[in-house]
Amino acid sequence: MIDTFYIGAYWKYRQERLQPVVEKTVGVLNGLKKVDKQFMTWYELGGSRKKALEKMFNTDHDSVNEAYQKMIRKNDIDQQGYSKVGFQFSLWSGHSDDETSNISIIAGTHSDHIANNCIVSIPDDGEARSRLLRLDKVKSVINILIDNWDPEIVILKSSTLSRTLQSTNRLGWVSYFAQPQRLAENSGLVHEKAYHGQGDLFYLDGELLVDYSRMEDFRPLKELSNW
Repeated sequence: MIDTFYIGAYWKYRQERLQPVVEKTVGVLNGLKKVDKQFMTWYELGGSRKKALEKMFNTDHDSVNEAYQKMIRKNDIDQQGYSKVGFQFSLWSGHSDDETSNISIIAGTHSDHIANNCIVSIPDDGEARSRLLRLDKVKSVINILIDNWDPEIVILKSSTLSRTLQSTNRLGWVSYFAQPQRLAENSGLVHEKAYHGQGDLFYLDGELLVDYSRMEDFRPLKELSNW
């Protein structure tokens, strides 16, 4: 069974108008292009793969703004320009089914029931999957998400790890917390303090970023996070 990975940033209760969200989205898309060739080209979603591949996406401000506008429903926006349900955005990379990536965003919401998030999926197969599951690549994507969204949590999540530890958005193979966390020094995890100038970053010590025999090493992180 293929394990599904993605890098997800999450933050709560942040009311924003559309234009700041558009600017941050452009920053993420342009940043990802510099991380890996997997993220050089994006397409809008379509009714079929063939139709979607006809919709190559330009990552400039006007195109991103238009994509967000298409997702806004009547009465979503209040008189001050805010959306309680958030502004939504999604693209895919156009690769074959097992080698494709997606990006999806919900931002600007201040609802108790909807978390703001930016999700970048890792391909299920192919060379890009191997490249993007290296620590240096994961850190680069995390840094882009921190710089643009200032999230409370960023994780490299996998379905197997989440299922084993019965965790949703609390932890991953690499976990960033904006608020400093205390963890025992002998936990088996690398703990980078003041990561990217502010939060804490955790991942397995040793050579393997993903080691299924050591999933229990992450359980203490589940107790730290309030997500």
